[in-house]
Amino acid sequence: MCLRIARLTARVSSGHIEIDGLDISTLGLNELRSRIAIIPQEPILFSGTLRSNLDPFDSYDDDMLHDAMKRACLSNGQADKKQAVNLDTEIEDEGSNLSKLNDGADLTPGVGQRSLVSLARALVKDVRLSPLEFYFDLTLTVPNSHTW
Repeated sequence: MCLRIARLTARVSSGHIEIDGLDISTLGLNELRSRIAIIPQEPILFSGTLRSNLDPFDSYDDDMLHDAMKRACLSNGQADKKQAVNLDTEIEDEGSNLSKLNDGADLTPGVGQRSLVSLARALVKDVRLSPLEFYFDLTLTVPNSHTW
């Protein structure tokens, strides 16, 4: 979506797109991207630590990262190495090991931990616009015997 918004600015022949009263055509692409945090349906995670996935440019302190983890229900917000998931937790490529880390004590059961990491990443950035990329199945199955 961020790329779509950025591409729109190059194609707009009349009018403008504003976010919080700011015409986005006046922003550079990097500045625009820094002001938006996308929460994709299929989260993109990299091998490394949870810390490097939440804050790849090492811009935020641990308190901010712990707060984002707590608000995203990834942890209790404390710097406790005994939690199932902490900032030093190793993340395998694409987060393939995250569901295995849920021991029921610190994570919200039944919720995709990869999606929670994406949510925490958006919370760390503390931006005002966080588009959600979720698709809903609008198919309604109606039994043959039922009449509308």
